[in-house]
Amino acid sequence: MERELLRLSETPLHLEKMWESGGVPVLTAEVTLPRCGGKSRRARRFDRYYRQYARAYLKYCEAELLRRAFSSRSFYLADDGLHWFYPMYSVAPAAEGIVDFSLPYGEAGPLLPAEEKKG
Repeated sequence: MERELLRLSETPLHLEKMWESGGVPVLTAEVTLPRCGGKSRRARRFDRYYRQYARAYLKYCEAELLRRAFSSRSFYLADDGLHWFYPMYSVAPAAEGIVDFSLPYGEAGPLLPAEEKKG
């Protein structure tokens, strides 16, 4: 029995997902995979496999990468506000060193308490 060759479609399968925190994008993942052209059973099976693979990749990004990027071990409280940092290469080139962001107290609205005025 001779099998037909599967043809690739002109339009690939492309899935993209963005995770936000407070309206700010924090992680974007996208995957592009081939899509089979044709209506044969084999072509549909390949397409289904690629869709499942793409969804599994996006679930991995959410479960692992997002969790690692926003680990509770990556922030600290200081006198001037909340600081969080990322390891080298995670958000910038190594020449930048360890990237540190800060959010002064009182600027986060209800998220952080404002400093009490002494006087």
